[in-house]
Amino acid sequence: MLSVLIKPVSSDCNLECDYCFYKSTSKENSNISREYMKVETLKNIVKKAFDYSKDGVVFAFQGGEPTLIGLDFFKELIKLQKKYNKRKILVKNSIQTNGYNIDEEFSIFLKEENFLVGLSLDGPKFLHDKYRVNLKENGSFDKAFNTKKIFDKDFVEYNILSVITKETAKNARELYKFYKDNDINFVQTIPCLDKGFKQSGEEKYSLTPDEYEEFLKVFFDLWYIDYKKGDFMSVRLFENICAMLLGMKPESCELMGFCSIQNVIEANGDIYPCDFYVSDDKRIGNINEISFKDVPKLKSSIKFIDIKEPLDKCKECKYGPLCKGGCKRYRDENTLEYYYCSTFKNFYDYTIDRFIEICKDIIKREKNR
Repeated sequence: MLSVLIKPVSSDCNLECDYCFYKSTSKENSNISREYMKVETLKNIVKKAFDYSKDGVVFAFQGGEPTLIGLDFFKELIKLQKKYNKRKILVKNSIQTNGYNIDEEFSIFLKEENFLVGLSLDGPKFLHDKYRVNLKENGSFDKAFNTKKIFDKDFVEYNILSVITKETAKNARELYKFYKDNDINFVQTIPCLDKGFKQSGEEKYSLTPDEYEEFLKVFFDLWYIDYKKGDFMSVRLFENICAMLLGMKPESCELMGFCSIQNVIEANGDIYPCDFYVSDDKRIGNINEISFKDVPKLKSSIKFIDIKEPLDKCKECKYGPLCKGGCKRYRDENTLEYYYCSTFKNFYDYTIDRFIEICKDIIKREKNR
């Protein structure tokens, strides 16, 4: 399937999160458009996506805050999909939002059009409001949590995305309890990035390898206890680890062990290989001028994909097949050392037997079906 990650408002956002990397990187990119995506560009994305893909298309929307472009833009998306999907292939729509703009009308639309929604919510109010503030520097928890309530009422399919900072790592139990107390059953946790992608641990929110390790261990213990009780919560990282132990490919990009073209499309139609690499030197082309079949053949794409990192240490590590050296953005540009190498070595030492136990349970259940 073809996947496209569309940024209809580029880095524009109604929040001013301290740990946001996209606003700062977009300011350094001379090609980034300050205007919102035009319908003509959206039309070219949709038409060319269906012209190219034989199996299906995933349209994902991100920002900045993509809902700033307004509901009519997404209604137009659905019209265009119906018009150009002449072969009736599979279509999936998703959106990542901070929830600040969502009202009842928007929520019902997301439900009726079967959008999978990622809602950014960093846990209870004291954690969420620490760094996720609006343009007046007021906390955004109340707005985000109210959106969760609207989604629950309207039966919108959503998961919660939480950024793990220094404060979150110290409060893993509180975060887990928040999820359980509020019937949050699908979660994704991601470690924050320092400014400029330089993992130095010097920012006020910075997450050190030791802090992340402790967070993962505590969070896993709580998750495992609930799993044994039959009270299961879907945690993306843990499910990907189980999938790999069962011989399946992970769906999480950072666990693939290689980079691929993610077709990140900015508001002006410019295409980039990855959300972490929206920079002048990584620009592939513009969707208004080229087609998706051109993308893999262009030099900038080939150069991005063909980067081979000398991760000899990873090949020798017993957990290399699971960790794969991590996401390239969490590696030192000079030494290529993975910032969270010790984190995951110690985490796997601590959890691997229980992961294997869970996988054996899965196999046993499948055999008995």
